[in-house]
Amino acid sequence: MQVDHVYQQTTAGDVMERSLRSLVTACVEGVNVSVLGLGSAKTQKHRVLFLPMPDQSLPVAVFQTLFDTVQSKIATINNTSNSSSVSMAVRKNQVISSATFSLRLSFAELLEETITDLLAMTSNGNREGSRQDLVIEDDPALGTIIKNLT
Repeated sequence: MQVDHVYQQTTAGDVMERSLRSLVTACVEGVNVSVLGLGSAKTQKHRVLFLPMPDQSLPVAVFQTLFDTVQSKIATINNTSNSSSVSMAVRKNQVISSATFSLRLSFAELLEETITDLLAMTSNGNREGSRQDLVIEDDPALGTIIKNLT
């Protein structure tokens, strides 16, 4: 597994600016991206990921950046394909026919050698996480994956 950066002492804002913003841009360009927070149970990874930054939590900031980047990409595609020199603002509710984006997200927790799918439904329909046969594998085409992850 290749690691791009290791944070020692950091804030959520540092993680967003130094790593996640560029990963979001790569994602919109078609690159599969993953973020892995790891360390002992006493590390601050949970605080960095889920406690609010000055304006929003890190996951909210990532999703906002993702949607803004997709909208910017769509605007660029539309402006390139339009013969008109009038620039149109892209709104969140605007229907775009010249581009299709598909985003797939997975959230997993690795704790005490158990991988939990945080988005999986249990047999009774609750979203309590699934502990079904999730294993980390090296896929020749995709690289490192968590098999059976939602």
